[in-house]
Amino acid sequence: MLNRIGKTTFDRQQKSTAQVISMNKKNTPPWLQQLWKELTTPPAIMRSKPSDAPAARSKAALNDRVLDEDAEELTESPTDPDDTPKPPQHSTKHAERISRQYFSPKKVGKPITKPRPKRPSRSSTKKKSTYTQADIVTAVRSSAPTAPNRINRKKRRPNPAALTDWSTKIVAIEPVNGIWRCQAEDGTLYALKQARIPVARLRFLASVCDELHKQGFHEVPNIVKTTSGNPFLFDGDEFFYAYEWMPGIPMRYESLRQIGDAARTLARFHLVSKRLPPLGTSIRPYPLADDMRQKQADLVALAEVLKDKSGLDEYDQLLASQLRSALAQGNHALAMLTIPEVETTLNDGNNGLCHLDVTANNLIVHPNGNVQLIDLELVNRAPRVVDLSHLLRRAMQARGTWSSEVAIIPVVAYNRIDPLQHGEYLLLEALLTFPYRLHRLQKNRYSSKSSSRTSTPAQLLLLKKAILLEADRQSFLRAYSQQVTRHNWSDV
Repeated sequence: MLNRIGKTTFDRQQKSTAQVISMNKKNTPPWLQQLWKELTTPPAIMRSKPSDAPAARSKAALNDRVLDEDAEELTESPTDPDDTPKPPQHSTKHAERISRQYFSPKKVGKPITKPRPKRPSRSSTKKKSTYTQADIVTAVRSSAPTAPNRINRKKRRPNPAALTDWSTKIVAIEPVNGIWRCQAEDGTLYALKQARIPVARLRFLASVCDELHKQGFHEVPNIVKTTSGNPFLFDGDEFFYAYEWMPGIPMRYESLRQIGDAARTLARFHLVSKRLPPLGTSIRPYPLADDMRQKQADLVALAEVLKDKSGLDEYDQLLASQLRSALAQGNHALAMLTIPEVETTLNDGNNGLCHLDVTANNLIVHPNGNVQLIDLELVNRAPRVVDLSHLLRRAMQARGTWSSEVAIIPVVAYNRIDPLQHGEYLLLEALLTFPYRLHRLQKNRYSSKSSSRTSTPAQLLLLKKAILLEADRQSFLRAYSQQVTRHNWSDV
């Protein structure tokens, strides 16, 4: 009897506690509810059915994801990079050949015997030349100078003797997100990737990663070098480089915790890079102001083209309706670059390195929770808020809302490592104000090699999504200027 009464009392207390928690969750803001959900969610290893997570996604969300992946194209602009996984360009057989040359080359020894000279054919009726030494010297002096011999790079192949002397044997190779994952005989994993940057920048990338590892920052790739010290393998007119495999999964913008972890990793990366010695004097710092002016000029030219163009389709009409506001935002952002505090930030000689390609696929969450940085091919000297602006903008675009709750978590996490200055907050506002998204969409629509007279459904869908977020974006920028920078926001 007492046990039954005690059990009934415990059930009533548990039920009342659940009601209080549910009532409190209704009064809490959405961002706090998201944090509570993540903190109370058990680890994946404790879940009974881990395969049920993909099934919970709606069919409409999957369709939107497919359209986004089809529409996104690789862009060379580091201020709005692409985060769509790309398949490797080469075949598996080609990658296997490169991996054998890189990881387990054959040593070339000297021949035991000299090759026999070729004997003239018996059927040959040609007579030997009767030129004397004096005739040969006269002929050489009288002949016109010839051009130096040039090596055909397309036929050139790497010398196996100049490569690494590892005895590693690659037993398996498979494509993963645009690179090749190579498994050695001892189980070690390596990533093999084709370089799309010049050799000088590839050497600069390798030296940056080496110095960061020496400083204790291991959240960047450890690039493998050959015995000659080259961080690449030359194959014809293409370059490949390899680095130790970094385990983990791409970051999810839906997780506020992972966004905060990514901000902390970027802050540590920026802080440690300031202590690095001068690397690659031929690598110019990233011209942020010039890049913004060039993008603004592109939008101005597009507005003139659409004004004189006849037979505008739905995409052209929607884009033309947004250009006036976009040009005003671009002018406002460029005007903010002339503020003395912002100019000091731009011209600061102590600026560290920036990743300049902050995407979900380039932020890898390690099983221990640390966020790692990969694909540093665009790394360069630049103001650190450039990376932070990429993280904020792409997080809010992916979540479908421009809100202070999404922005405050990475900013607070970043400031705990190395606080931002007022001039950097102003520059961050200018970068978030500039219409990078609209410039990206018009570039993929009109500047791509596959552009046609009519837009694709995927391109039209992305433009409509950007237009739907524009009202939230402007509200966020007004709140940011009023609460953070105290900068007067002009109506646009």
